[in-house]
Amino acid sequence: MRRAAPLLRALREVAAAHTATPAQVALAWLVGQGPVVAIPGARTVRQLEENVAAGDLVLTSAEQARLTEETARVEAGARG
Repeated sequence: MRRAAPLLRALREVAAAHTATPAQVALAWLVGQGPVVAIPGARTVRQLEENVAAGDLVLTSAEQARLTEETARVEAGARG
């Protein structure tokens, strides 16, 4: 297992390709996993709007697979 830096890099790269934020990509990836209820946190209206906009983001199957692969490699509790 390894640290989370490669996953964060992948999230940022996919986000840049979609003109989205890494948080939006993470939410879109999670929803793409199947029936799931995501309850993202938001401290500001801007964050809430960003979270809602993630519902419009459609990741390619290659992007979904890449993020799934990177997630599987991260050690539980790893940061950075």
